[in-house]
Amino acid sequence: MKKSILAIFVSFIFVGAAVSQNSKNLIIYFSMHGNQVENLTDVNSGSSRVMYDGKLTGITEVIAKMIQDEVDGDIVFLEVAQQNKYPRTYKAATDVALKEKNSRTRVPIATHVDVSGYDAVFLGFPTWWSDLPMAYYTWLDEVDLSGKNVYVFCTSGGSGMVNTINAIQKAAPNARVAKQGFHVYYTRAVNAKQDVAAWLMQVGAK
Repeated sequence: MKKSILAIFVSFIFVGAAVSQNSKNLIIYFSMHGNQVENLTDVNSGSSRVMYDGKLTGITEVIAKMIQDEVDGDIVFLEVAQQNKYPRTYKAATDVALKEKNSRTRVPIATHVDVSGYDAVFLGFPTWWSDLPMAYYTWLDEVDLSGKNVYVFCTSGGSGMVNTINAIQKAAPNARVAKQGFHVYYTRAVNAKQDVAAWLMQVGAK
């Protein structure tokens, strides 16, 4: 009986763990999908998600999964705290995001990761108002990426990487941030697998 209880307890620990750290690669991504107050959003907000492998998936998560397919690794969703979830409509959500950017708000987050066991960290996000989502700065403030290889990927409706790589290097000055990031237009994300593989080879991540 005691052995059964112990086995159940051990199983619970491993099932409940956010990441295994069996891999040396961490792939962390932020997306609007999953960070709004509800999943039933308006049409414009819906453009941030797509059916992928039979599942409704955030656009940035699609690229994160493609990276995992190529290099293996643990995937972590960067989630804002419940009280900071974004409104369900696109305009309202982007208005909040702009206010956060203008005030340089450190948005509270629900995701906390021990990065010490990883050699490489892949950072993914949609570009919001030509910048990282502010929640990413919160996360960067609380982790130490010193000495790690950092690779940046983003999705957008047209703005591209803009100045995000420099912003990440400034936030993590002792990390080795690859100067060549990966960007894909949101409507092309599901067909970007070959481009993702080529980028990983180019930056030496594969």
